[in-house]
Amino acid sequence: MRYGLAVLLLFQFQICCAIVFKGTVKDTYGNPLPYATIYLKNNHAISAAANKEGAFQLDLPLGRQELICQYIGYQVYTKTIDVTAESATELNLVLQEQQYQMKEVLIKKSKEDPAYEIMRKAIDQRAHHLKQYQSFQTDIYLKGAIRNRSTPDYEKLKAFTGNIAPSAKKKKEDSTDLASMKGILYLCEEDATYYLKRPKDFLHVRAVRESGNPNGLGVARFPAVLNFYENIININPEGNPRGFISPVSKQAMLYYKYKLIGSFSQHGHEIFKIKVIPKNDATPSFAGTIYIVDSEFAIHSIDVYLTQKQTLNVLDTLGVQQQYVEDESGNWIVQSQMYFATVSILSFDILASFNTVYSNQKVNPALPDSLFSQRLITAYEKQATKKDTSYWSNNRPIPLVEDERRDFIKKDSIRIALSNPRYIDSMRKKYNRISSGAVLMTGINYSDSNYKNTIQISPIVFSTQFNTVEGLNFSPKIKWIHTIDSNAIRLSETAIRYGFSNKTYQAMTRLEWLWKDKNWYGKFLKFGLEAGQYMVQFNSESPVSIDYNTASSLSDAHNYLKLYQRGILRGYTERNFANGCNLTMSVAYHQRTFVENYSATPFTWNKDVPNQYTANTPLNELTKDLNNHDAFIIDIKANYRPGIRYIQYPDKHLPVRSNWPLFSLQYTKAIPGIGQSSMQYDKLKLSISDVVSLKMAGSFDYILHVGGFINKEQISFPDCFHILGNQYNLTPSYSNTFQLAPYYLYSHAATSFAELHLSYYLKGFLTNKIPLFNRLQWYLVTGVNALYIKEDQHYTEAFVGVDNLGWGLVRFLRIDYVQSRDAQNHVNSGIRFGLNLNALSPNVAPARKGEW
Repeated sequence: MRYGLAVLLLFQFQICCAIVFKGTVKDTYGNPLPYATIYLKNNHAISAAANKEGAFQLDLPLGRQELICQYIGYQVYTKTIDVTAESATELNLVLQEQQYQMKEVLIKKSKEDPAYEIMRKAIDQRAHHLKQYQSFQTDIYLKGAIRNRSTPDYEKLKAFTGNIAPSAKKKKEDSTDLASMKGILYLCEEDATYYLKRPKDFLHVRAVRESGNPNGLGVARFPAVLNFYENIININPEGNPRGFISPVSKQAMLYYKYKLIGSFSQHGHEIFKIKVIPKNDATPSFAGTIYIVDSEFAIHSIDVYLTQKQTLNVLDTLGVQQQYVEDESGNWIVQSQMYFATVSILSFDILASFNTVYSNQKVNPALPDSLFSQRLITAYEKQATKKDTSYWSNNRPIPLVEDERRDFIKKDSIRIALSNPRYIDSMRKKYNRISSGAVLMTGINYSDSNYKNTIQISPIVFSTQFNTVEGLNFSPKIKWIHTIDSNAIRLSETAIRYGFSNKTYQAMTRLEWLWKDKNWYGKFLKFGLEAGQYMVQFNSESPVSIDYNTASSLSDAHNYLKLYQRGILRGYTERNFANGCNLTMSVAYHQRTFVENYSATPFTWNKDVPNQYTANTPLNELTKDLNNHDAFIIDIKANYRPGIRYIQYPDKHLPVRSNWPLFSLQYTKAIPGIGQSSMQYDKLKLSISDVVSLKMAGSFDYILHVGGFINKEQISFPDCFHILGNQYNLTPSYSNTFQLAPYYLYSHAATSFAELHLSYYLKGFLTNKIPLFNRLQWYLVTGVNALYIKEDQHYTEAFVGVDNLGWGLVRFLRIDYVQSRDAQNHVNSGIRFGLNLNALSPNVAPARKGEW
C-alpha cells in the first residue's frame, strides 16, 4: 500500500510540476508548418498542435520523455528529452520533407497502378475498422475562426448596389466601413470531452469562449470526427444532404482513380501515399491524398477537399485534414482534424477554419449507460462561459496568433462601448427617425428609451390593395410590443380597414400575452383575445396572396380572392412543452355575412381580358345556399414529434429535432344554441409529415392528411375542408399545396377523405452524369399531390421540375411542369415558377400571414 501510494504521489507530483515548452515547427526552408501535431509517444493525453504560424506550446512532465511531431507530407520527427527544472524550454522543430520509394515488386504485379491493389485491401478492411470500437472517449479542443481576407472595390460595390452619386463624405465613410470588415469575423475556442457508445454519443463542454461575446456558446455539437470508413461522408449536411463518397467506400472503385506516389517507413510500418482522383468532376467525391498503413490497411492520415466541380453547394471549397496515431493496442485513432472552407460573396473572400485537437483517447472504455440514458446530447458546465484567461493559457493546446490575440482584446472593448447607455440611446434615436421612405415602403418602428415598448406601423404602399368586394382598400396595421421582463411580453395588434368602393370601415384587434420558460428555449405559454370585424377568405389558411390578387385583378381581371365579412370574438391559448408536444385551443363566436362584388366590370388597362369579374361566391356546389349566420366553434390541435433530444446550456435547455415524423391531430366542434349560433358539426383531421434522407439518392418529403366530418347537422362553406390550391403561374409554397387546383373547387364536407403531398428531391442523382448539365448544379424534383374523397370525387397532379436554379449562392428558383387529372379524366397542364424554400429545408413552408 505504501509503495502504491508513493507511486501515485510521484505521478501527481510530475503532473503538477510540468514544464512549459514553447517553440515552432518549420520545414528545412524555414517555412512554418501550420497545425502540425505534437504529442508524447506513450502518453497521448499530452498533445498540442501548432497554430497557423507554426508556433506551439506543450506542458511536459518531469522525466525522460519521447516527443513526436508529425505533419502530412513530412517525416515524423522524434526527439527524446530529459525534462528537469533546469531544462531549456524552447523547442524549434525542423521536419524533413518525406521521401518516397517505389518498390519494383508492386509495379510488376499488374499493368494497373499499384495503388489499386492497396486500395482494394483497404476497402476489404473497411468494415473491420468501422466496427473496431464500440465505445470511445476523447478530450477535444476546438478553435474556430472565420476570416475575411479581402473586401470589394468600393466603385464596383457602388455600381452593384446602384448608389451612383454619393457625397464625398459618404464615400469616405463607406470605404472605411468596408475596410473594417476585413479580418476576423468570428473567433471561438472550446474545451470538451466526447463520449461514444454506439449508436449514442454525448459531449461534455467544460469551457467556451467567443470573441466579443462573454455569454457566447460556441459550437454545441463539435464538427464530427469524420469517419472515412463510412460509405457516405456527410461533411456538409445543410448544403449537400446527399453526402460524398468516401475514397474507401465499398463502391469507391466506381468513382475514383488512384495513383501511388510512393511509400515510406514509420515506426516499423510502411505507409503508402496515394493520390485520389474523381473519375468524373461532377460526382460527389473527394480529391486529394490518402495515406494507408501496410499490414492493417488502415488510414494513417488524409488530406482531401471538395470544390463546386464535385457538386459542392454554397461554398467554393471545403476540405478536411486528419492525422492518426497508433495506440498501445495497435488501433489507429484520430489525433487532429481540421475543416476549412472558402466562399466569395460580392468580392468578399471568406475563409473559415475549425481545428480540433484530440487527446487522452480511449478505445472501448467501460462507459456507464447512465451517461447516455437521458436525451441530452450536449451538456455545458454551469461556469463554462466564465473561465478566465489563465484557464485558457493553461489548457489551450493551439497558441493564439497575433491577430487572434488582438481580436479578443478589440472585440471586448467594442462590446463595452456598444453596451454604453449613451451609445444605445443614440442608436435608438437614429432608428426612431421617421423618413418618407419608411412611411411609404418599409414602415415605422419606434422604441422608447429603455426598449420596454416598441410600436410598429405598416407602410402605406403595402397596406393598399384592390379586390372586387371593396375596390381599392386601405388596411394599415399597428402593433405594440410591451416587454414586461426578459421572459414575458404583452402584444397588441390592430388593423383598420376601409373600402373606397363599398364605403365600409372595419377593424380587428388582438391582445396577447406570452410567457417564456426561463429554463428552456422554445417552451412557452401564450394566451390571447381577438375581436372585431374584417374581410377574410373562405379558407382560413388564406391561400390566395393579397398582392398577387391585386396585380392579377387589375391586369387580367382574374379575381381569385373570395371574401366574406366576419365578426369575431375569440379567445385562444397555446402551450409548447419543449418535448416535441405543442397544444393549441381556441373558442370563438362568429357572425358571418356573405357579400357580393361592388362591380362586375373590370377596371383595367389591358383590353384582352374578360369583360367582367367572376362572382365573389366560390365555384363549388356547396355554396349554392349561403345564408348569413352565427357559429360558436371550439378548435383543438395537438402536434407531437417523438424522440426530441436536448442540449443543456449553462442556463437553459434547447430541444433538438429528432428523426421521427411529426404527428398532428385537429378536432373542431360547432355548438348551436349559444347566442344566435346555428352551426352544428364535429370534424377531425390527422396529419403525418416528415423528411426522409436517401443519402446519395437524394431525399423525399411527405405530408399525409386523413379525416372527415363525424357529424354535420348544420355546416356552412367556411367550415368545410379546403385544400391549398394555386391558380397563378407563381407558386408561393410547394409544401402542402396543389399547384394547378382551383382554390375552392375541391372543398368538401365528406365523412372521410385522404390527401397526400409527396416530393422527391434528386439533389444531383442522375443529373450529375449528364455532361455540361452537371456543371450547372441544377437538380431534378418530382412528385405527386393527390386528394381522394370518394370514387367520383378525386384529383391528382404529378409534377417534374428543376430546382436549385441560379448561380453561385443565389439558388432558390424552381420551375415545374405539372399535369393534373380529375375523376372525369379531365387533364390539365401548366408551368409553375416559384421560390423554392425547400432547397434550404425540405417540407418547411413559408410562414403564412394569417387571416388579417
